[in-house]
Amino acid sequence: LTTSRESDTRTRVRAEVANVGQRPAAMVEVRVSGSVQYVADDALFWLEPGEKQTVNVRIRTNAQGLPAGTKFSATAWNAR
Repeated sequence: LTTSRESDTRTRVRAEVANVGQRPAAMVEVRVSGSVQYVADDALFWLEPGEKQTVNVRIRTNAQGLPAGTKFSATAWNAR
C-alpha cells in the first residue's frame, strides 16, 4: 500500500491486488473497513492465477488522515 494526501479531505491509497490461487478470481473488488467513505478506480475485475493489478482507492478523511485501524482487503465472487 502506498498512501498520499490529495487534499485536506481526501487520501489516495494505491493497493496491489494479487491472485495467489490456482483458479481465476471473478468480480474482484477492494474493500476498506470502518466507517469511511471510499471509491476504488476499478471494481469487479477479473484476475488470472498469478496475476496482479494495482487499484487506486480514494478515501474521504479529516485533517489527521486515515483513521487508526483502517484495513484494506480484496474479495472475489468465487473466493473464500
